[in-house]
Amino acid sequence: TFLDPDTAEQKLWVIDLNLGYSDQLAMTNLTKYVSNATFDAERSELTVSRPPTRNENMHRRRVREQKPFSPNRYAVLSTKLFHTNLSVVHYSVFFQMCRAQGIGYDLKERQGCVFTLLDSYARTNLGMICLHEQLPSALATFARNLNVIHQEVSSPQMQGTSNFHAVIKDIENILGITVVNEELQKPSDAIEDDKSKRSEAK
Repeated sequence: TFLDPDTAEQKLWVIDLNLGYSDQLAMTNLTKYVSNATFDAERSELTVSRPPTRNENMHRRRVREQKPFSPNRYAVLSTKLFHTNLSVVHYSVFFQMCRAQGIGYDLKERQGCVFTLLDSYARTNLGMICLHEQLPSALATFARNLNVIHQEVSSPQMQGTSNFHAVIKDIENILGITVVNEELQKPSDAIEDDKSKRSEAK
């Protein structure tokens, strides 16, 4: 960093950048595509619209029966998942296993799990995106899917080499932090509600 001689403001000077189409950008675009969402990079907000319905009367009845539609989505994604046992599992078998274990993507709710197949020959690398209305749920779903996949493609005699357990451990640590942050946020929210009630009373 350095100080601008004209404005005396601190500036950041970055050199030796290798600009290109990154995995992060590719997964972000895929997330927007499968969910038909808009992403505000400045606010880090991912917003989806309600899927269109053919029958308006049926839609109104369904709205009364179901919970309110939430447009907010949180995405947890990675292109660095690795498991050597995936190389012996054909993709058709892999997706059948995922369906049997309840791993999939809901087009109507616009949330769930999407896979990216990175290497059709070795098949040891995998990408995954988990979308949900709440961040803890997205993190927990990502960790659960990794655990389920590991259990399905492994055996006591063939555990294989993977980074699944390290990723699950990192997610568990992040989940613990989110719980603490939510607990810390509750008192401040209660204070704000109390202030608003007092101002309304006046």
